[in-house]
Amino acid sequence: MRPPKKPRPVTHQRPGPVREERQAPRKDPAPQKSKTPRAKTTRSANAGKPRREAEAADQPIETHPGTPARSLPTRPRRKRTESAAPEIPLHEHRKKSSDPYPLSSKIETKRKARRKKLLLRSLALLTGIAIVAGVVWALFFSSLFTVDSESIEVAIDDPVGIVDETEVRQIAETAVGKPVLRMPGGEIESALEDLPEVLDATVTTSFPNGMAVTIDAREPIACVGTSDSCVGISDDATQIALTQEQRDSLPKITMNVDSDRAQAQLTGLIDAVSTLPEDVRARVQTASVSDSGLIEFQLDEGLVKWGSSEQNEKKARIIAVLLEQSAGTYDVTSPDAPITY
Repeated sequence: MRPPKKPRPVTHQRPGPVREERQAPRKDPAPQKSKTPRAKTTRSANAGKPRREAEAADQPIETHPGTPARSLPTRPRRKRTESAAPEIPLHEHRKKSSDPYPLSSKIETKRKARRKKLLLRSLALLTGIAIVAGVVWALFFSSLFTVDSESIEVAIDDPVGIVDETEVRQIAETAVGKPVLRMPGGEIESALEDLPEVLDATVTTSFPNGMAVTIDAREPIACVGTSDSCVGISDDATQIALTQEQRDSLPKITMNVDSDRAQAQLTGLIDAVSTLPEDVRARVQTASVSDSGLIEFQLDEGLVKWGSSEQNEKKARIIAVLLEQSAGTYDVTSPDAPITY
């Protein structure tokens, strides 16, 4: 909307009939349509008229001397009415443009509850972390749950009695004072299995201070060498220190230990002896192997010609039957055609 033009100054007119000049109200250009709705405003009736007509209507018209002055009829002015835009209803908690946002007691209560809840969660998290750290320290690093020497149990499976229990306990007591859950069981097992008499070792812990050691001993099957200096040997060719009584109860093996085939011959002889039934093995006094690898067993009564270390299990079953017969020599060199004479 364009502003109205300034009124022109009023000039003195000659006496005579006064004509009122009317001007057609100017038409304002059509306002462009906007997408957003706007509040409608009302214009006063005299908004489009020039001001000069209104000012001219209030002033008297000068005439010639001697003639009464006439005044134009005046019209009552209309008061301009300014139409205010309709107020848009706002939400009770929505911030107004002219006023600061007042927090209601409900919102403030929710915020306090949220802060309190967050604080409680943080305290609970810190408490949980402290408890877990304390438990881990007590179990893995404190002296509350350590291995006690009086709580160590040793179990040995040793029919011949070649394992020294004192030596086993000395190795097991290296774990005393260490936490049960961090006890190096693998290291202790390796140290025990390094003993020639020990075939297998198992170490387990029991909460809070206990430890158990289980030993499986090797079984000597023969004694290699002379009767005065023979060395016990197991089925896996491991040499075992034996007492004189233990050496006397084992068959003596005589062989040339300096030959190139000594190791292979000894292994074959051990395989043959280990397959003998226990009652037959107890009757063996000496065992020998020739340079060609032929094996012979001297019994308390009779001689067993075993031959090469082949088909040992089949030969062991046959010799158990042949020994029921009285003979001087039992020949199972060919197990399909055994001979006694």
